[in-house]
Amino acid sequence: ETRFDFLASYFTNNVRLLAPVSAEPVEMLLMIFSAAWQLLLGLVVFAACFWAVMTPVVWTLEMLCPGKDAIPIFQPPADAKHVVLPSLKTAALWTASTLQGAHLARPNSWIVKHVITPLLRLGKSLLGIIATAAMAAIFTIDATQASALAGLAALTPRHVVCYNSASDFNTALVAQHASERGFQTLAFDSLASTYDGFFRSQCDAVIYDETLLSGELINRRRVTASTDPTYARVQMAGIVGESLKWDPYGFVMTSNHSLYESVNRVLIGIATDFTASTPMPVVADGTPVCELPGFDGNPHAYVKLWKHHAAQPHADRINAVAVERGEPWLARYGGFISSEWEYAKALQLLEEAPEVYECMDHWVEAADWIVWQLCGSYLRNACTAGYKGIYQGGEYPSPEFEKALNPDFVGFAETKLDHRIGELGERAGGLTAEAAGWTGLPAGIAVAVGNVDAHVTAPAARAIESGQMLAIMGTSTCHVMNHDHLVEVPGMCGVVDGGIVAGTYGYEAGQSGVGDIFAWYVDHQVPASYVDAAAETGVSVHEHLTELAFAEPPGAHGLIALDWVNGNRSVLVDAGLSGLVIGHTLATRAEHVYRALLESTVFGTRMIVETFGTAGVPVTEFVVAGGLLKNRQLMQTYADVLRMPISTIASEQGPALGSAIHAAVAAGAYPDVLAASEVMGRVDRGVYQPDPAAAAVYDRLYAEYRLLHDSFGRGGNDVMKRLKRLRQEALA
Repeated sequence: ETRFDFLASYFTNNVRLLAPVSAEPVEMLLMIFSAAWQLLLGLVVFAACFWAVMTPVVWTLEMLCPGKDAIPIFQPPADAKHVVLPSLKTAALWTASTLQGAHLARPNSWIVKHVITPLLRLGKSLLGIIATAAMAAIFTIDATQASALAGLAALTPRHVVCYNSASDFNTALVAQHASERGFQTLAFDSLASTYDGFFRSQCDAVIYDETLLSGELINRRRVTASTDPTYARVQMAGIVGESLKWDPYGFVMTSNHSLYESVNRVLIGIATDFTASTPMPVVADGTPVCELPGFDGNPHAYVKLWKHHAAQPHADRINAVAVERGEPWLARYGGFISSEWEYAKALQLLEEAPEVYECMDHWVEAADWIVWQLCGSYLRNACTAGYKGIYQGGEYPSPEFEKALNPDFVGFAETKLDHRIGELGERAGGLTAEAAGWTGLPAGIAVAVGNVDAHVTAPAARAIESGQMLAIMGTSTCHVMNHDHLVEVPGMCGVVDGGIVAGTYGYEAGQSGVGDIFAWYVDHQVPASYVDAAAETGVSVHEHLTELAFAEPPGAHGLIALDWVNGNRSVLVDAGLSGLVIGHTLATRAEHVYRALLESTVFGTRMIVETFGTAGVPVTEFVVAGGLLKNRQLMQTYADVLRMPISTIASEQGPALGSAIHAAVAAGAYPDVLAASEVMGRVDRGVYQPDPAAAAVYDRLYAEYRLLHDSFGRGGNDVMKRLKRLRQEALA
């Protein structure tokens, strides 16, 4: 492979001793240099020349610029996440390193690191090395570069990704410098890997060459047809695909070519996602009722988070009336309407705060309200309308049903809920000038129809084919899956035509407490000695408990638990249930209970998977996204309990990536979400494989879980609800 664009880049950005010349002499110079480069490439003298010239320069600079006298030139804000360097010059890098007191690392193997590796990596950039060596010899330094490196020193170490369009040598040195600062480094040294890595990285600090964004990247995205797959990934929508998950205000700018400005040149759309159901009462212009005079002290005037379960009595009445009337839509929700959803919360609003109910013009999901503010147009998204608003077959529940609930509830759907439904991935409008001022984004770019944080993740994880169940695991877990045919699954949260991807039936189930259960246990049940031990080893209490718990084989704790600390969403759909742990003895320790709670949430997922399979919607692949991916032992437990391989999303920001996919579709970069997912989605297949021995033990534990599940959850023993009523009476 013979490439000389790096030479052009050096003469454009690094060597400024030449007067402006016409194109023809430059082409002749490149031909001369290319011939010289090919002749010298295989010579061992490269390494000798390099170290003969550069080593004295480095040592001289280190002696002349001791770190103890260094004064940082630039200090970024405390929450800064990215450092942007102008074109990376070797001399400036070394000078800035010594000014900051960070000497170049001394590799262990002198022959490998100082001769063989430079020979292999630095051959094609020999001329650039000589040029920068000359500048280093006369102590030429780019002040903004030193400033940027000083800013890097102020960041909290985690990851650094180095991008350089000019030479492998500079990339390697930046990585080395960052490593000395305590960062983990990953260097990209070719155009293909640079572009791919740029949009896939999840980093706290990024160093790159300004020419990469201000020139090559912007030009490259204009290519519309190429056999090189890299070109296809760096179309405009591809840039949107991963750049939107980076907060532009978190960048430290030290270059005239701002990354923020460069990316804005190719931004074509924005999409958002929101937790649901999160309804809020607003007036006709979108103003929340809580902002109106006289309502600021009324809690019902504010947004209602999904996990607010105070509407459970109203949900019970909705379910009872629906069963009595034989409402056909009830089966589409597994036979139960949840207290977390729009109708139950609205009925509670009517009966407990009628003044708020009368004042509001729209009972709007926060997912749609955000889009309304961005583009000035209100339309409901198909996802929340279907799953949370009982919108089936083009209509809401009838006025007769509303009257049976409460005569004053008649007209709720028609006057306060009904609005145009937007298909997922559809353009809701263009970003208004006012919203552009809030966000700093270009006015007029496409704003996509709103979406739910869980459902929007499915295309990001490339889990949108029939039978692929995606579990988004965080404080709670939401299970979503597409299928090509309609089936009524008992206890599911719902099935909606186009609820995840247009053209297929989207199924949803879930667990209302997962990460919240683990956090509750750590915050309120773990002895102080465990907290101290975790602090001594430098890990979180969760990590410490996990390590202790999984030092023993499955079943060794002798416990079984029910994962209902925050009620049950699927398949019982009952917020009145509560948690349970059986098997305590005087030998039980904190880590034993912690593992039992972890396992209980996995058993709850197996109950959901088996219920779907029994109903005729088999799960063929299980994919995981969300924060709980960090717990590898928990992920292995899922593989063992489900007896299925576990695939994982290859992005730490699944919902944001999913939103970017919908933004790209709304902007017209892809014909549909399926096509965009194929290009922009990220997944690692079969990361965790089931262990047959562990799976056999978990089968026995799961059998006990099912007995408890049915006994306490299906009416065999209502002690949990009786205890809750007793508590309410005692505290009244």
